[in-house]
Amino acid sequence: MKIIREASFEEVQKHLDYLGSFNKEDTKNNIEPHKYFYLVELVKEEFLNNVFLSNNEVRHIVPENSDRKLGVVAGNAKRNLEEGKNLGEGCWKLTRIIAKTEDWIRSKSALAPIVLRDLKETELEISGAFKYIHDGCHRSLGYAMKILGGEIKYKKINAYLATNFEEKINPKGLGFAIVADLWLWGAMAFFTPTLFSITSDWKWFFSVTGLILVLISFAGALLEVENYVNREVWGYWGVSLLFLVPSILLFILILQQIVSENFLVASKIIAMILLTIGGPMFFQGVPYLFDWKKSTQKGIFIQPEQKKKANFEIIGNILVALFSLVTAIVALIRAFL
Repeated sequence: MKIIREASFEEVQKHLDYLGSFNKEDTKNNIEPHKYFYLVELVKEEFLNNVFLSNNEVRHIVPENSDRKLGVVAGNAKRNLEEGKNLGEGCWKLTRIIAKTEDWIRSKSALAPIVLRDLKETELEISGAFKYIHDGCHRSLGYAMKILGGEIKYKKINAYLATNFEEKINPKGLGFAIVADLWLWGAMAFFTPTLFSITSDWKWFFSVTGLILVLISFAGALLEVENYVNREVWGYWGVSLLFLVPSILLFILILQQIVSENFLVASKIIAMILLTIGGPMFFQGVPYLFDWKKSTQKGIFIQPEQKKKANFEIIGNILVALFSLVTAIVALIRAFL
């Protein structure tokens, strides 16, 4: 679980009110008493291990004394739907839930954050359980059924967490600091041979080490941008350019006959391998460039000061990415000249 930021009970209330359907008294009794509130990001295992509700309306998918983890419940629901029996009634009718889930998939919008709380009483006895789903059981069930059916791949979803356990939150800008550090260390490694007039094999050690650090910094900066703008294209392109940039530079150096005969064959092989990996990743990201709805996350309320901090981090990470790219290009050219 990744802690995105701190939240509050008022924010959770506003989120539920925005969605338009929740039991205010139940929320006040079971969510408000918690000490801490966070907006978090869930991995697949955590999502599927959340505890589902249990009442008479969902007995067709949650039999008494059965495992109530979401993954198990979704498996029961999927089996019932395939067999055409025990489909439920009203808002818990499985055909209705699946129809709404398919509408959501077609809309290509983000799944609205669910609301979780700590486990209590008999929920603590469920082996492997993560948290309890206070709100969002319908959309969680539909999403889980589609994942188990292999129709869609799991993409990390957000959740509001009400808990009595304080979670450690990384300071703002930590990701920016890390990629900036990598760029600085890479640049220092690149220019160490020049500074100390190193011409032995150690020159290549520093050059390769610097290249690795700078390219990791470049990819990391783009991935950090993705975290703020919620556009997967940055993630794909960050990884892609990590391989494409050195590949293209090697091809240029080979065509300009700058690479020595001793390294010519090895350089061609390395360039082809890098291109084979980086090229497809670049094109995989192109569809997300035009998928504008991906950037929306219904139900998350971000204050103006938080938006300003996010904008600062986006600009900072883009600058680091540019510095890393320029450093890599200059250093590679210098290394082969």
